[in-house]
Amino acid sequence: MFAVSMIMAVTMTINIVFAYMVPLEYLMLFIMIYHIIYTQK
Repeated sequence: MFAVSMIMAVTMTINIVFAYMVPLEYLMLFIMIYHIIYTQK
């Protein structure tokens, strides 16, 4: 039972990390695209 809870905690941590990492990457990409469009004008 202890091993199961440990695995659950690890998977939750990984999910949280990915949940924060992915939007950050999309935000960076959006900023880059916006910057390119803004400088083109």
